[in-house]
Amino acid sequence: MKLKLEWSPARLLESITDGISIQDLDMRICYANRAHMDVFGEDIVGRFCYEVYERRTEACDGCPVSECLATGKPATALRVGFNKRGVPWFADIVATPIRNPGGDIVGAVETVRNVTDRKLIEQAADKRHRETAALAKIAMALNTHVNLQDILDVALEQAIDISGAVGGLIRLFDEASGLLVTRTWRTTTNQSISKKILPSQRLGEGAVGAAAANLEVEIINDLSRNSEISGTEHGRGLLELGLNSMVIVPLVRKGQLVGTLALGSFERAKFENADEGLLSAIAGQISISVENARLLEAARAQAKDLAKEVEAKALELAELRKHGINLEKSQD
Repeated sequence: MKLKLEWSPARLLESITDGISIQDLDMRICYANRAHMDVFGEDIVGRFCYEVYERRTEACDGCPVSECLATGKPATALRVGFNKRGVPWFADIVATPIRNPGGDIVGAVETVRNVTDRKLIEQAADKRHRETAALAKIAMALNTHVNLQDILDVALEQAIDISGAVGGLIRLFDEASGLLVTRTWRTTTNQSISKKILPSQRLGEGAVGAAAANLEVEIINDLSRNSEISGTEHGRGLLELGLNSMVIVPLVRKGQLVGTLALGSFERAKFENADEGLLSAIAGQISISVENARLLEAARAQAKDLAKEVEAKALELAELRKHGINLEKSQD
């Protein structure tokens, strides 16, 4: 039994749940089915596709429509644009050229399938993988060292590498003085560090002190426009290095401030979209290692003091015996 089609081609296109549009040679939208307009709006016909889909002022790089118009062959692409509410929207796109009876290309039909949910799941999985790998890398590096200074040096090196920064600095909080004391610094360039950026910072003062006092990540997209940076000698030292952006992450252990991790970049807004959760997790790893190293140092110092006491008692006993004094008989 043959299927009898009573619907017009236009009606068939309206029944399809994937978005379908037709663009002319100038990239103007000549037609959009209902599914497409539900995503991008009722007023898209007559407008440039790159303006509607990706909020651009000119044709997109890697556009499958441009490719198929140029080659005369179907083209595919995975693109991310914005729906009518301005929310990012991922799509698998297939563009096919349209020819007139004479064989000339007069436009392209574009089929658009929403893959946003799939891409968001993939991105979340990728994010978890990167976080796990980064934390494992730092944990492995830190677990090979027990000396506090070695731990700080390795931790800073790994944090710079993972974040893509060009340099960084770790300060530890000294409760007695209320100061954040510089313990290690590093750059990936051959620049020497200005002494202006190394002095201790008082808790609550400046960008570093504020981040430490509030126990919150502080992201500065443009150092030259931040008064807490540009108005201080410390800040001027950062600017002299050519740094334009910075992120400050407090090191916290059991709710108590341990210190700060500061990372810098030559790029403005380098850390604007930084994963604060990952940075805080890295800082947490560093804080635990610092605490363990301090406990070990304290245990070693205590053992050393005890050894000195034992040695002193042994010397005292030997001296007494040297003079013919028998402690056991004297005690009797």
